[in-house]
Amino acid sequence: MTNVAFMLIIALIPAVALMIFIYFQDNHEKEPLGLLLKIFFLGVLSAFPAMGLELIAEKVIDLTFGGTRLLYYAVLAFFGVAIIEEGVKFMAAYLPTWRDRHFNYKFDGIVYCLFGSMGFAAIENVMYIFMGSTKETALYLGISRGLLAIPAHGMCAIFMGYYYGNAKYAKSYDDRKTCHRNLLTGFLIASSLHAFYDFCLFTSEVIFILLFYVFVIVADIFTVIRIRKARKENQKMYEAPIYRNYWAGPAADPYVGSKTIAAMEGMDFSSATIRNEMAVL
Repeated sequence: MTNVAFMLIIALIPAVALMIFIYFQDNHEKEPLGLLLKIFFLGVLSAFPAMGLELIAEKVIDLTFGGTRLLYYAVLAFFGVAIIEEGVKFMAAYLPTWRDRHFNYKFDGIVYCLFGSMGFAAIENVMYIFMGSTKETALYLGISRGLLAIPAHGMCAIFMGYYYGNAKYAKSYDDRKTCHRNLLTGFLIASSLHAFYDFCLFTSEVIFILLFYVFVIVADIFTVIRIRKARKENQKMYEAPIYRNYWAGPAADPYVGSKTIAAMEGMDFSSATIRNEMAVL
């Protein structure tokens, strides 16, 4: 086996393993593989704008907080890394799925966010491992990142995906306030977990490294608990019967509201002036 093939295998195994695990945790209507691959590759692509944004953010933070060590690392971890990476990973999941007819159960949000995150994590892992000049170095990086960095990306994705599924569920009942609150909550929790993980490593201080390992163990336990909780709470989105034939179309809207009332009164949708509740978030 060539060095390149060996390094690719080492880099991709952790991400593939997590995707397979989450895919089979979905206890209702497995998601189409074509959609999941699309999310994964969008996650891969999202790493490149993230790198550019991180470079810009680092320059700004260097100029602003360069002389304050711990504060600098905290700001860098949250604003210079976490919100950027969690933001692009979220968009990799959101863009192809929010209006997709297959997004019809709460747990789907976890599946989508995990696949987007693993796309990002996979290409990041490839870049890190290819920095190693030997198989031994690649193996060391692959094992260490496979036990720490990749599961950390997965952890953030699972918490974000939990709230993403809840947001879509609220939206299906036309509860926009709860929808927005869940989207924001998921993003902030994922970003905060990511930032604390990076902050502990940035400091390189013994106390924070010890805290880092405690954090990883506790966070992994809570992530497993969150998966079990999400499986138990896995509910189907509201789907107005009259819209089942139209849900996949360009004007899809499976939610309650003025359209359903208009339909019950025999109005013609093509001529009625009705506000589309799915147009904006």
